[in-house]
Amino acid sequence: MPTTVEELLEAARAWSDDANGKWAFAQLDWFIGQWFGLGGTDGWNWDADEKKMVNNIERPEFTEMMEFRRTLWDEKLIHPDVPTGTLDAAALQEAGQILFTQDNLVRWNDYNIKVKKGEVEGAVAPLPPLAAKGRTPTVAMAAGIGGWTFLNKSLSKEQVEEILDIVNWCAAPYGTTEYQLLQYGVEGEHFTIGDDGTPVFTTLGSEVVQGPVHYKALGSQVETFLTGDPDMVAARFEYDASIQDYAMENAFEGVRVEAPAEAKAAGQTLWDQQQDIAFGRAELSSIPDMVETYLNNGGETARQYYTDAYKAVHGE
Repeated sequence: MPTTVEELLEAARAWSDDANGKWAFAQLDWFIGQWFGLGGTDGWNWDADEKKMVNNIERPEFTEMMEFRRTLWDEKLIHPDVPTGTLDAAALQEAGQILFTQDNLVRWNDYNIKVKKGEVEGAVAPLPPLAAKGRTPTVAMAAGIGGWTFLNKSLSKEQVEEILDIVNWCAAPYGTTEYQLLQYGVEGEHFTIGDDGTPVFTTLGSEVVQGPVHYKALGSQVETFLTGDPDMVAARFEYDASIQDYAMENAFEGVRVEAPAEAKAAGQTLWDQQQDIAFGRAELSSIPDMVETYLNNGGETARQYYTDAYKAVHGE
């Protein structure tokens, strides 16, 4: 198992064989930044030394990341059809054509189940936290907020307290009666307890609790629970524990931030330009111009927006 970005590149070169339909990677874009210490909200991070907001594209590590992505393309270590965005990476990996896939941890469990059913062979496991050039690895954590609920400022103190009391009840942790009721409904009516001790939905439970339209949608849960195969549960626990020390701090944790429209448009253009470089449609030498274009067409507006938001929270 590779433990550094350099070792990952060695493994990719050893595996890949373009002429015989084998490539180390399929998609590789939405988490690769953490291998080079790039994170933040929309790429923005507070630089404590310079006392200012700095975007990832202004840091030398960004250029390192783009050089790495371009190397994968130039050396044919990534599937040639990746730019189309139409590949079924999971199927390619199961067929032995792809070594590394980009996916969420749910697929780790799904693959494990397929192996135990005899549907596929082998095993998959997540890469450990990686870093380049001897740096300490970083791991980007999910924001964890699926939506926001706002209370009208004209509500009375009693009304606000009542709503918060209900929210507190809904936040009951795993293992409580409240959690069970919210997630599965009423025992005997909406679910029963299976032989392995896990809840199994009844027909009514599937229609009501799991229905496409139901009257609860809870987000922002900070706990993750996995039930089922004991081997998978143990492996997932060990992995989660192993990455805790590398978690990147989010300067805007718990705060709703949304960049101005022109900043979003500039960000989309910037992303398209990154893809052009990564897939050989533009040269690495265009990075300085790409950065300037972004900053002049919404990036500086975003810098001011995130600076104001950061100071409102941290008082810097």
